[in-house]
Amino acid sequence: MTTLVLMLVQASLCPTGWEPLETPGCFRRGGAPGVVVYLPGMMAPNESLFGRELGFVTPAARKADVTVIALRGAPGLCDWSAEYKTWWCWPSAKSRTSDVAEVMRRIAGALDEVAKRVDRKLPAPLIVGYSNGGYCTSMLLEAGTLQASGYAVLHAGLVTSVTVDERPRPTLLVAAEGDTIQRPTMEAFRAALEQRSWSPAFVLRKKEHPLELEDFEHVMTFARRLAWKPR
Repeated sequence: MTTLVLMLVQASLCPTGWEPLETPGCFRRGGAPGVVVYLPGMMAPNESLFGRELGFVTPAARKADVTVIALRGAPGLCDWSAEYKTWWCWPSAKSRTSDVAEVMRRIAGALDEVAKRVDRKLPAPLIVGYSNGGYCTSMLLEAGTLQASGYAVLHAGLVTSVTVDERPRPTLLVAAEGDTIQRPTMEAFRAALEQRSWSPAFVLRKKEHPLELEDFEHVMTFARRLAWKPR
């Protein structure tokens, strides 16, 4: 009964074509190989905003026919300002390692749930994060304990004091020409990876920081090139 109640609550998060998950979030089925896990940016606690953000994902996901899991952030993690204490966010500081571990547990649980729902094994995912979710993705990249086929960071950067090892993994970085704050951090992220013998794919698109449909076209193009490995 508890699971049913949770699912009914989560259903209001999910736009048409997306299905609710037990953890706050939604997934969209796809028949092609691979699975993408998406961590959105910081967001006011408004379910319509989450659905709107998934609207940027849907066209590229539909075209690529790739399964996508989108997780909602949690309140209390944007703790640098009282204004954002209730917002849905992701951990983005080295002091938040226990919260990063919880994100990894949520991702693993969502992957297992979706595998049962679609009745097939899923490969290690491509982890994608935008803005605040992108900073969290850089921490997941450093942790290396979550099996992943690759990483994509959109308009974010490398969390301060996060280190990168010399075991390169497929990585996509997407920056925007007019993003005066995050473009430099993305270029620094690229340099940090290259110094450790990584060869990240780097896309510099036009416009500014806010999400564009183009961002997920780049993600899905990158996803189709991955050699999907079992978890």
